[in-house]
Amino acid sequence: MGGCALLQSAKSQSQLELTIQQFNDREVTGYVQPLGDFLGANMNAGFYHASAIPANGFHFEIELVGVASVIGEQHKVYDAALPAGFTPAGGSYKTATVFGGKGTVFRDASSGLEYKGSDGLVRASIFPLLIPQATIGSIFGTEIVFRFMKTPQLSQRWYPTESTLLGGGIRHSISQYFPNPEVDIAIGGFYSTFELGDVIHVQAKTITFSAGKTFSLVTLYVGMGYEWSTMHLHYDYKGEGGSTPRLADVTIEGANRFRATGGLMIDLQAFRIFADANFGNVQHFAGGIGFGF
Repeated sequence: MGGCALLQSAKSQSQLELTIQQFNDREVTGYVQPLGDFLGANMNAGFYHASAIPANGFHFEIELVGVASVIGEQHKVYDAALPAGFTPAGGSYKTATVFGGKGTVFRDASSGLEYKGSDGLVRASIFPLLIPQATIGSIFGTEIVFRFMKTPQLSQRWYPTESTLLGGGIRHSISQYFPNPEVDIAIGGFYSTFELGDVIHVQAKTITFSAGKTFSLVTLYVGMGYEWSTMHLHYDYKGEGGSTPRLADVTIEGANRFRATGGLMIDLQAFRIFADANFGNVQHFAGGIGFGF
């Protein structure tokens, strides 16, 4: 894959980690950029599904939030730089990202040499993330949201050995300052980190504004968010013919900056069901179920 040597010492790592370690720090970005985009967008989703926050009074809810980013055709290929010695010098060719199919074989018209890009590892139309979440409130119209997830190695061969997600934030009611508001309004700020094996570390931050209105058991809500995410890759790379590994230290910015959210929640007292759609540079959906009092 990509004409690079495989690190033999990483026997316990996943195929995703091993594949990433075949790229040097200049080549890896295009291959994994969609992964960073999806992880960042997913981590910033699902923090709210209503805008009503009591001014005071204890409430506690445990939720299971599922998030899925849509993998489009544009996420399956990227323009990879041709290696030295291929013509045109400094040129590029289209090949598979981590979500693509077989890597493209480029044949140099002058020398006849061939170069094959790395194969994709994920064959899917969505990229999911399942997140346990707890919400605690409320003091002066403020509640705290907390997330934690730790998984062992999963069955997919591309998935890292283990993953750990930790995150949280606060939400505050704005509508409490208005007499008899027609809609509930809230703002929030959230931060999350996600460790994927030994190679990948993701950070995500978002500031949200949401408004909602309840009709009997159904709450309709809309929201806007401004967000950031970064995926940090840290690994040893050893190129062809090299005996000394070189440290690759790469930071990749996620594509999402703004999002618009629309959804609904059904409150059945003992539990709640919610679902929403999110639109930005990454299109994704969130939904789940919560239990609380």
